[in-house]
Amino acid sequence: MLWKLTHRLFGYDYLAWKSFNSGGVARIRRSRDGAVYFMDDHNEPQQLLGYPAFYLQDGFGGVVLYHVLFLTCSPEKYLPRCDFRTYH
Repeated sequence: MLWKLTHRLFGYDYLAWKSFNSGGVARIRRSRDGAVYFMDDHNEPQQLLGYPAFYLQDGFGGVVLYHVLFLTCSPEKYLPRCDFRTYH
Protein backbone atom coordinates (compact mmCIF):
# COMPACT_ATOMS: atom_id res chain seq x y z
CA MET A 1 0.00 0.00 0.00
CA LEU A 2 2.82 2.36 -0.87
CA TRP A 3 0.37 4.37 -3.02
CA LYS A 4 -1.43 5.56 0.12
CA LEU A 5 1.82 6.94 1.56
CA THR A 6 2.88 8.71 -1.64
CA HIS A 7 -0.61 10.16 -2.01
CA ARG A 8 -0.42 11.55 1.51
CA LEU A 9 3.16 12.84 1.18
CA PHE A 10 3.21 14.12 -2.41
CA GLY A 11 -0.44 14.39 -3.44
CA TYR A 12 -0.18 11.89 -6.31
CA ASP A 13 -3.49 10.42 -7.49
CA TYR A 14 -3.92 6.69 -8.09
CA LEU A 15 -6.30 4.30 -9.78
CA ALA A 16 -6.78 0.56 -9.69
CA TRP A 17 -6.93 -1.03 -13.13
CA LYS A 18 -7.77 -4.49 -14.42
CA SER A 19 -7.62 -6.04 -17.88
CA PHE A 20 -8.45 -9.60 -18.92
CA ASN A 21 -5.11 -11.02 -17.75
CA SER A 22 -3.54 -8.53 -15.34
CA GLY A 23 -4.17 -5.57 -13.09
CA GLY A 24 -2.68 -3.32 -10.48
CA VAL A 25 -2.55 0.12 -8.91
CA ALA A 26 -0.96 2.94 -10.90
CA ARG A 27 -0.27 6.62 -10.53
CA ILE A 28 -2.37 8.86 -12.76
CA ARG A 29 -0.19 11.03 -14.98
CA ARG A 30 -0.78 13.86 -17.44
CA SER A 31 1.37 14.35 -20.53
CA ARG A 32 2.50 17.73 -21.85
CA ASP A 33 -0.30 17.73 -24.41
CA GLY A 34 -2.90 17.12 -21.68
CA ALA A 35 -3.56 13.40 -22.25
CA VAL A 36 -4.23 11.43 -19.05
CA TYR A 37 -2.51 8.04 -18.75
CA PHE A 38 -1.20 5.40 -16.37
CA MET A 39 1.59 2.84 -16.65
CA ASP A 40 0.52 -0.80 -16.90
CA ASP A 41 2.36 -3.84 -15.53
CA HIS A 42 4.60 -3.93 -18.63
CA ASN A 43 5.63 -0.32 -17.90
CA GLU A 44 3.81 0.89 -21.01
CA PRO A 45 1.66 4.02 -20.93
CA GLN A 46 -2.09 3.44 -21.33
CA GLN A 47 -4.19 6.50 -22.11
CA LEU A 48 -7.20 6.86 -19.85
CA LEU A 49 -10.14 7.17 -22.24
CA GLY A 50 -13.16 6.48 -20.04
CA TYR A 51 -14.58 5.45 -16.72
CA PRO A 52 -15.31 2.87 -15.33
CA ALA A 53 -14.29 0.94 -18.48
CA PHE A 54 -12.71 1.66 -21.84
CA TYR A 55 -11.14 -0.18 -24.77
CA LEU A 56 -7.59 0.19 -26.09
CA GLN A 57 -5.88 -1.43 -29.04
CA ASP A 58 -2.97 -3.61 -28.03
CA GLY A 59 0.30 -4.01 -29.89
CA PHE A 60 -0.92 -7.17 -31.65
CA GLY A 61 -3.91 -5.64 -33.42
CA GLY A 62 -6.40 -6.77 -30.79
CA VAL A 63 -8.54 -4.79 -28.40
CA VAL A 64 -8.19 -4.88 -24.60
CA LEU A 65 -10.93 -3.89 -22.16
CA TYR A 66 -9.66 -1.99 -19.11
CA HIS A 67 -11.72 -1.46 -15.96
CA VAL A 68 -10.59 1.35 -13.65
CA LEU A 69 -11.45 2.56 -10.17
CA PHE A 70 -10.21 5.92 -8.93
CA LEU A 71 -8.70 5.47 -5.45
CA THR A 72 -7.64 8.97 -4.35
CA CYS A 73 -9.78 11.41 -6.36
CA SER A 74 -12.98 11.65 -8.37
CA PRO A 75 -12.97 10.75 -12.08
CA GLU A 76 -14.13 14.25 -12.96
CA LYS A 77 -10.73 15.63 -11.95
CA TYR A 78 -9.09 13.98 -14.97
CA LEU A 79 -12.03 13.26 -17.28
CA PRO A 80 -14.27 16.33 -16.98
CA ARG A 81 -16.00 15.91 -20.33
CA CYS A 82 -17.29 12.37 -19.74
CA ASP A 83 -20.93 11.72 -18.93
CA PHE A 84 -20.54 9.20 -16.11
CA ARG A 85 -24.29 8.54 -15.96
CA THR A 86 -24.04 6.47 -19.13
CA TYR A 87 -22.07 3.78 -17.27
CA HIS A 88 -24.60 3.13 -14.51
